[in-house]
Amino acid sequence: MFPEDVLIIAFGEIKEATMEYVVDFYLGQFWRDHRFAFGINKNYTMGDEFVNEIWTPDTFVINAVQTRVHKLIKQNQKIFMNLTDGFTMHTSRVTSSCKLNLRNYPKDTQECSLPFESYTYEEFELIYKWRTNKTIFIFDGEMAQFTITKTERHLKHPKYHSPQFSGLTVTFTFQRRWIYYVYQVYVPCICITVLSWIGFWIDHKAVPARTGLGITTVLTMVYMLASVNNNLPRVTYLKSIDNFVLVCFGFIFLTSLEYVVAIRFSQSRRASNDRKNQNRLSDNLSEDEKPPLTIQVNQSGKLISFQEKPPPRYECNGHASLNGQNRPKLTRADSARSSSLLYSHVVKPRGQTKLPSSLRNRASPIHKIVTHDNVIDMISRVLFPVAFIIFNVIYWIDFLEK
Repeated sequence: MFPEDVLIIAFGEIKEATMEYVVDFYLGQFWRDHRFAFGINKNYTMGDEFVNEIWTPDTFVINAVQTRVHKLIKQNQKIFMNLTDGFTMHTSRVTSSCKLNLRNYPKDTQECSLPFESYTYEEFELIYKWRTNKTIFIFDGEMAQFTITKTERHLKHPKYHSPQFSGLTVTFTFQRRWIYYVYQVYVPCICITVLSWIGFWIDHKAVPARTGLGITTVLTMVYMLASVNNNLPRVTYLKSIDNFVLVCFGFIFLTSLEYVVAIRFSQSRRASNDRKNQNRLSDNLSEDEKPPLTIQVNQSGKLISFQEKPPPRYECNGHASLNGQNRPKLTRADSARSSSLLYSHVVKPRGQTKLPSSLRNRASPIHKIVTHDNVIDMISRVLFPVAFIIFNVIYWIDFLEK
């Protein structure tokens, strides 16, 4: 039976890229070696030069990527021995690692374990147990990016330990401090997304301005996405922060596509208006060129003629004096009329009815928006911010509840 005890000195950096964490701790192992039971009430403490001269348990950390005993001048390990009954204590300092789950990053909670097991001796030869029922003491639990929320001690862990070996497990629960990422990632992404909407208020004919703004914001978001994942492992799933940055990138990309749609819509609308104006102008010209209709009726009410008559012709016949000025005298060349003609009426073609200017100026706001050349931009000024606000409300509610 080998009781153990663990004293955590400090936690180092948790490296997401390599999924490792560093923990510096004292591992105390206690056993009785009857070969040193001399019946003498005396204690001895010996350094690392004596450790290799006696039998010690071959305990190792199962999930350790790198395990080392710290050394300044000599290795930091010692043997405490009681010569009465052979009670022995061995302490050392070790560095280990951890596997991380980053789906909720940066508001993630990580569980890192330290599983101890014998490398050689099976369970019927060597059994591990905790020395006391107290919790693990942490001398310095301050970390830059994490807060230690829970520490637990267990016996064999089904994930790490083999069935034929005895073992012990210490589990630490870390909660990431995510406020740093709010002003480092989230706020810049929101500002860049809002900045891309300035193009909705720029004239769509200003192609260099709107194109330059769109390209700049897209490249900035690509850089933001790359910087977020620069120190993270290449996992196959999307992290929480990836979802936010990708949606912001999608809004900016749709803003650039909106400009293309706005230009095409404006061009097609101008072409349609030009065709309508040409048709309206040709209709007006054709109506003006049509000769008036002449209806002639005699005294008995009988219709004499119903015909299109060209406009009357005037001829210059001498000069007439008016107010001392000589002006040409105009006479009707076709003034001869039939004596039987009682009634003659000229009917002009009915043209298009025009609305009074007062009514034309009272066009509804909806009509002005529909006929506006930048209708796509005007809709986007409202649609994009509203959609982005809805996304943020949903995202942050889910984010804070994790």
